[in-house]
Amino acid sequence: MKNKLKSNANKIICTYYEVKIELNISEKDENAFLILARDKFQEYGYEVYFTNAKYKYNGIINIVESNEMVVAIKI
Repeated sequence: MKNKLKSNANKIICTYYEVKIELNISEKDENAFLILARDKFQEYGYEVYFTNAKYKYNGIINIVESNEMVVAIKI
């Protein structure tokens, strides 16, 4: 997540693979991770969306896909 924030991108996506496989986040710890990710992204000026949520980016309505756990859009 630090690298994603350092990139200062307008759109950040945390995929299921990154969270569950690369970071080895268990089912038990998944909610805690999502809360921490939301808080950190909001602290850096992002709106945060979770799986199946609708969001607008570049004038287009998108949905957070099932393989994406978090999408953060720079405000």
